[in-house]
Amino acid sequence: MVKPQTRAMLFALCIVPVIVALFLGLFLGSLILVNRYWPNAGFTAEEVLNQLMVLGIALVALPWIQHRSFQHQYGLQFGSANGTPDLAPPRPSRAVALVRLMLLVAGAALLVAVFGPLSHLTRLSDWLQDSGLGAMSFRLVELLMLLALLGGFLLVGGLVALARRVGGPRKRQDTREPRHETQRIWLICYAGTLGVCAGLSLLASFLIRKFL
Repeated sequence: MVKPQTRAMLFALCIVPVIVALFLGLFLGSLILVNRYWPNAGFTAEEVLNQLMVLGIALVALPWIQHRSFQHQYGLQFGSANGTPDLAPPRPSRAVALVRLMLLVAGAALLVAVFGPLSHLTRLSDWLQDSGLGAMSFRLVELLMLLALLGGFLLVGGLVALARRVGGPRKRQDTREPRHETQRIWLICYAGTLGVCAGLSLLASFLIRKFL
């Protein structure tokens, strides 16, 4: 019988080349479309690649990391108490699901708007150098990634306050009841996920600018 670890490795070996091939095809196709329909736009291959990388992070990594982290945190908080570590979160109402979708869309749009244009990183690098902090380096990128993560968590207070205002007054009793606690867990995971994806987008832009 094949072990789960071996099965996961075989799956990764099969799926990674497919993902790389699809991404390369998408990159080459985007270059062809840009050169054909916008020949005077001045887009370089590096800028197109950066846009695709940030789009991938915004459209794939953001919702996937959010989903997995939310399930994990919910299981840690409620599953251990109930003796079921794989306890699934309750299904949200339509209104809550719509708000969550709007937050994910807004987060993805924010990532694309801030990190999509490679010129933004160039301006940031010039500002850092003019401010005496030195040229853009891996150490500075690590610091900026940490600041992005902290900035994401700073959103939690405002988001929780907004959720309480929209959802009405919250009862003091049964504070660990899933329908009350789920919203707080989801918002915390969302803020952290947004910060992580912002850091990944910054890292991708830095690597493209440095090595290409």
